[in-house]
Amino acid sequence: MSINARAREFSENAEFRREVNDSLKLLREFRKRFPFKDDPKSINRLTPEELYTKESKDCFFKWVQFKLGPLGRISIGSDIVYLNACVQLEDFKGLLRTVVDDEKSIAEKVDAPWNRISGMGGDRLIAKKIISCYDDNVLPVFKTTHLKFFLNLFTGSPDLPSDFDSRSLGEKYQFLTQALLNAKQRHIEMKDWDNAYFMRFLYDMFPPPKEKNLWGKPAQPEPLNELGLLFEPQSHDEMMFLFSKVHKKVGFPYITKIQKDYPDVFALDNDRTMKRIEIETYASQFEGHEPKGCDAIVCWENDLDIVPENWPKIIALKDLF
Repeated sequence: MSINARAREFSENAEFRREVNDSLKLLREFRKRFPFKDDPKSINRLTPEELYTKESKDCFFKWVQFKLGPLGRISIGSDIVYLNACVQLEDFKGLLRTVVDDEKSIAEKVDAPWNRISGMGGDRLIAKKIISCYDDNVLPVFKTTHLKFFLNLFTGSPDLPSDFDSRSLGEKYQFLTQALLNAKQRHIEMKDWDNAYFMRFLYDMFPPPKEKNLWGKPAQPEPLNELGLLFEPQSHDEMMFLFSKVHKKVGFPYITKIQKDYPDVFALDNDRTMKRIEIETYASQFEGHEPKGCDAIVCWENDLDIVPENWPKIIALKDLF
């Protein structure tokens, strides 16, 4: 079935349009609740409690990740990154000022120093989602691998600039999103689709595969030299090694027991409460375990699109780097 045939099929589904419209209404509520673009001075009044608390459903990050999830989903393994932003509130306010600055390009906004806040580096999914919440011109597809996959659907082999690999993350994101929007104008009959609806079409009709080996290039693991591990962990034993290096950073200052049985680790959290921890390379590998048997899953990457409601909290170490 051609892309246009899929597009016609998608546009005939009233439920998809209703869900997107409902989400856009929520986005307008969000912008009234946090009017940082219309009133940049309101950033100065932002408090840690408004930014994030576990109990509040109305805080900034709960809106960004959950309430506005249909307008671009981000999977965050742990709320530690949000707590870090609260601690470094002035740094985060500076980033927000960049986000709402109309004189800054999308590339400049993505390339702002988000990595000063632990957990906001990497592919900068949180940064891209926040940017999209204040800019309707941004295509809410945040993973670089997903952008490449969708662009392949339209172009087969995209014509990339010769210097593409040397460009910054923000420059790549700006180029790929614009290339994908240009492809939409060339190949899809429904040219009036807004970006949110186009994003929903892409994910519902062409869900990206799990593999990361796109454009015929082998996926190379990132080095973690500063932690004494040459590459990203590829096994359970390497994950155990990595957790032993960063357990304090992810909220478990004291390890009391490591065992072969489930769960792998017993540790005290920052409140000196005993927690049961299962170590996995990928979150999906927890499937088959009894969820009530542990309090947290520590993995390298949360590869789940939807986390079962009864599962423990997922802490993805990749989000920290």
